[in-house]
Amino acid sequence: MIAYRANALRVAEVWFDEPCDPSGADVARYVQTTRPPVGASCQVCVSLELDLGRSEDELFANIHKDTRYRIRRGLERDGFVYEVLDPTDSDVIGAFCDFYNHWAFLRAGGSRWTALRNGLTTMDPSALRRYVEAGMLDVSRMSDSEGRVLTWHTHISAGGTVRYHVTAEHRDDFADSKAGQLVGRANRAHYWRDIVRFKDSGLDVYDFAGWHHAFDDEAKIRICNFKSEFGGAVVRQANCQLGITSAGRAAVLARHLAKRAAGREMWIQRVEVRAER
Repeated sequence: MIAYRANALRVAEVWFDEPCDPSGADVARYVQTTRPPVGASCQVCVSLELDLGRSEDELFANIHKDTRYRIRRGLERDGFVYEVLDPTDSDVIGAFCDFYNHWAFLRAGGSRWTALRNGLTTMDPSALRRYVEAGMLDVSRMSDSEGRVLTWHTHISAGGTVRYHVTAEHRDDFADSKAGQLVGRANRAHYWRDIVRFKDSGLDVYDFAGWHHAFDDEAKIRICNFKSEFGGAVVRQANCQLGITSAGRAAVLARHLAKRAAGREMWIQRVEVRAER
């Protein structure tokens, strides 16, 4: 559980059904829960997950054929170097944020406004600090044989589940197809090395952080197609907020009504749910 303040409210943030005691908070925020608490304002969350209890061979066999080839080529012929880094090192977090912000700027065609409009917000080290302090942040990167960093990945783990958080890629020249193919192989090999490491560490589930059904959104379709290359199962969960104090209940109700007015699918959990993954 992570405790922080937002808009003068004390927030307890809980991930993946981990045990918690939100007393002392104004609002309890439940991220991707299968057990929405009674009285909480909830919204559907659909994601794609891998069962890390399966063998490494089974996990690899369920990856699409072309992706398996790219992973093997990347690890066996391209000479990629995989590193797991210390998230408590401020230099590591600073280097990741600099890399991410440069990538987001280039991906948006050199326009910060376009980057913001597409959801590519600037990554600030302070935004990651709460996850670092809670021991939930994982940081890794993949470099080429000459030491040039090609990809960075961050993940958040809690309660036996690890969730993809952010990816950034080296793309100084988006028109260079050969360079793009190299980075694509590095990114897929990077995901695979992360998945195997999390499995070996004893984690139960790898979560790809969302699964979209917006078939009119080409960008989201590409993202889902990429995730589906690794296999997995689509799961239905909920993101919830529960008011603990009178101030917290008022804030949660205001947010609930605003989202309903904007056309979001929201509900108030009325009964206790007991569910297993």
